[in-house]
Amino acid sequence: MTTPLNKSSGSHRLAAIWFADIVGFTRLAAENEPLALRLVQTLQAAATTAVEGHEGKIVKFTGDGVLAEFASARGGALGGMQLLLRFQQLTEDWPEGPHEIRLGMHLGDVTVAADGDIYGDGVNRAARLEGLAEPGRLLVSEDVYRQLRSRPDLVLTDLGSRSVKGYDDPLQVYDAEPTRELARTLLREAATPEAPVEVTRPRRSVRPIAVGLTVGILSFVTLALWTALGTPSSDTLPISQDREGADSTPTSDTPPVSPVAVEAEPTPTLDPGAYELLRRGRDQLSLGTPRSMATAAELFTQSIELAPDYAPAHLALAEAQIGLGKSGARRLGEVLPLAKGHLEDAIRHDADLAEAHAALASLLGTFEWDWEGAEREFERALEISPSPRIHRAFSELLSARGRHDEALAQVAMALLDEPGAVANLKARGLALFRARSYAPARVALAEALRLDPADELVRVHLARAQGILGERQQARITLEGSDQANRSPYLQVWRAYFRPATRGAAQGRGNRPATRGAAQARGNQLARTLRETFDPSEARNPDAPYNLAALQLVLGDQAGAAQSLQRALRTPSPSLIWLATDPIWDPVRSEPEFERIVRRIDAGQRMP
Repeated sequence: MTTPLNKSSGSHRLAAIWFADIVGFTRLAAENEPLALRLVQTLQAAATTAVEGHEGKIVKFTGDGVLAEFASARGGALGGMQLLLRFQQLTEDWPEGPHEIRLGMHLGDVTVAADGDIYGDGVNRAARLEGLAEPGRLLVSEDVYRQLRSRPDLVLTDLGSRSVKGYDDPLQVYDAEPTRELARTLLREAATPEAPVEVTRPRRSVRPIAVGLTVGILSFVTLALWTALGTPSSDTLPISQDREGADSTPTSDTPPVSPVAVEAEPTPTLDPGAYELLRRGRDQLSLGTPRSMATAAELFTQSIELAPDYAPAHLALAEAQIGLGKSGARRLGEVLPLAKGHLEDAIRHDADLAEAHAALASLLGTFEWDWEGAEREFERALEISPSPRIHRAFSELLSARGRHDEALAQVAMALLDEPGAVANLKARGLALFRARSYAPARVALAEALRLDPADELVRVHLARAQGILGERQQARITLEGSDQANRSPYLQVWRAYFRPATRGAAQGRGNRPATRGAAQARGNQLARTLRETFDPSEARNPDAPYNLAALQLVLGDQAGAAQSLQRALRTPSPSLIWLATDPIWDPVRSEPEFERIVRRIDAGQRMP
């Protein structure tokens, strides 16, 4: 029975909300359409039973996903657990079965639209939690945890805080699962005569899902492959702990039941200290300062010492090393071999760690120009886990290679899973910009900037698209809308570029001033801005030579730009992969020296 809920348009209410979707559906839809359709039908039937049986209602089905709301956190949690268990049970004997879903749940305020849809921060948080969940798991927010922590039939595991796109503060995340007795009850309630109930104690996931790449390796002038990997899935704790840290590992009388199939082999034991060191290291890494990244690297090293086969720690250490190289705290040429070694170790210890394959792919493409190797690793990562963040990262590689249709196809796959995600809109806008499709790029980038006004990479590229389309005044408004205290050299120079050089000076279309005098005045103004904003510390950034070359070209200094590009080749500068596709280089594409550099990158020939 569905609890009556206020359906008036524009009304507000407190509700428990969860999102659920089928794991690996994008790949299945491409490879086996009948199976994919059958999975969607099964999800919708099982979700309807689980939701309506626990005082909730289905808000909408979104292809392979479902949004539901409940009058209470208890009802939402029980309905979500029943759906996880039932879906796995129904698909256990199917091809590639059992199939799984992931689910995220939050308790918060929602607004009701005229069509009955709901939106607001509560819905957004539930969606973010769903994106963090491992296959077959239910993740809940701290607000839900407070409502459920006293229930003896639930096992709640504190997974720590997670940084989430669109939120300044990390979200506290908890894993929720039923005891064996409660799982039996939930499956019995959902079962039909055609599907008898059989409950065995399945394992937790043997390996934790590794941390993603939360610290970018490139300066904000470019969207590099690493940053496209975005926010990771959450790790599974080796033991269950409540918020106060007391041991709450289930007793033999009330063992937890996870909706994951049983394996014959024993589950390996992870040293709890290794996980705790990884967690502390991730917290340090998220701060993004050279000191915090150095501390993180030490903690990850200690984690590996306790558990040499712990693949997530190897992946995290590679990330920290790259971060130290990017910041200038360590020479990038020194840390790259170390980072590559740890990524290879992560894959050796866990060949199914999709994030490690994707990270290795990004390193091979960005730094070694090993295009075939990078594409091979991306394809392997997508075979394991066709997640939106890996689709976005692969799109970046394809975009850098000038394979724009393929790049946009990868973004489209990400959009199928997360239609309104700002990261997907950003990736689409940048891919369109590099493909010279400026009008649609402007639309996508404008929407991405609306959702995340702090993203200066999107702001600059939106302004550039507007300028190329002849909308210089709108480009100035776009750039001036950013924080005026921001001293990023790239942002400051583009601001100066789009400001009128002199009162009443006529403006031309795109990047071309209308008169010779206006061009000279603007060039002088930009030169002053460049001198004022490039401080000596910027030289530690491995992308500084590339940035400087791009800005010199904006100023009309082609000779200076060529010299800076030679420095970028020796650094090595990660952003060099964009030479072939960034429109900023169009004025010099036919120059022999420029063509030689592009051929060197295409052939993977690094400077000795």
